[in-house]
Amino acid sequence: MIDSKRFFNHLTHEEVLNNISEDSIFCIPVGATEQHGPHLPLNTDTILANGFAEKMVSEYYKIYDLWLLPSLEYSLSCEHMWASGTISISIELFVNIFHGLIKGLIDSQPARNIIIINGHGGNRGVLDTLIEEFRCRYSVAAVVIHPSALSHVKSGSKFSEVHGGKSETSIMLALAPELVNIDLLPRPLDEGDQSHVSERILDKAVSWPWHSNDPGFGRDGIIGDAAFASAELGNKIIDSAVLNAEEVIASLIAFGRHIRKG
Repeated sequence: MIDSKRFFNHLTHEEVLNNISEDSIFCIPVGATEQHGPHLPLNTDTILANGFAEKMVSEYYKIYDLWLLPSLEYSLSCEHMWASGTISISIELFVNIFHGLIKGLIDSQPARNIIIINGHGGNRGVLDTLIEEFRCRYSVAAVVIHPSALSHVKSGSKFSEVHGGKSETSIMLALAPELVNIDLLPRPLDEGDQSHVSERILDKAVSWPWHSNDPGFGRDGIIGDAAFASAELGNKIIDSAVLNAEEVIASLIAFGRHIRKG
């Protein structure tokens, strides 16, 4: 369980003065508010990002000076705007929020190390560009962790796991089982249900705009096979990602010191 004093917003301003140093690391979870099929809640990506961030901070705060910031729950979800409940902000607003956040952080305390924990794949491209800007504009060392990709544990599904499928549902069963509608888990996918996924989503040579309601991606807005999800698999995915995060944390500290010397 994370020490409550590791929540940055729980500190007083005097505690910030006494506890935050140049080597401190701020952990910022970023999720989304979007459809995840009939069985998962809109805030699935936020729960995933928060859950991993809390476990990572709890595991390593006594070794590395990690601090957890509140999560951003609204992000880039245009591909899900066909579904009721999805809230997608503009790229311009997303970028401005992050620049404002980073500028506010560096103006109020000495830490210059940031880990963004990204729970939503649609944020990846913009975040990759943003962390370069943080380095250039503010001399901030920032990395983005994508928890499921950081894990060495794979779902074992023969279908592509992109959204709301076996991996993501398993993680939700591990982190927030009370929010998973077990009775609404979809039936297993058929061979022809993902005819467009490789071409339109996974192709590294060509980028396409896409929406999750495309019948060539799956069913009910799910791109993956959630039918065989389990809490056991979810815990294995999370534990592996947390274990692999230590190397990222140590490298970030070294990177931050290099930037400050430069």
